[in-house]
Amino acid sequence: MRMAPKKAAKGKPGAAPAAQGAAADAFQLFNIYANRQDEVLRPDDSYPQWLWDLDKPSKAYGDLTLMFVHGVGIEDAQLSDYQRFLRQHRKLV
Repeated sequence: MRMAPKKAAKGKPGAAPAAQGAAADAFQLFNIYANRQDEVLRPDDSYPQWLWDLDKPSKAYGDLTLMFVHGVGIEDAQLSDYQRFLRQHRKLV
């Protein structure tokens, strides 16, 4: 069970540095490790190609049906498209 952090008592001398440390950490969005430096962003060509395809929406079942049942755009078909079509088709059947 997680509990909320205890509130600092007013008027105690130790309360001020804790508040300053919390404000400094508020701008660290991505570094979840306390004793490590932030990761350095590299140029785009140093990342794999599949990473840039993650933000593209995948084909819908209707598009896949047109491709694999009716043959529309079958020239552009990939194995991953066919496997996705089979998974979605088996859910419906």
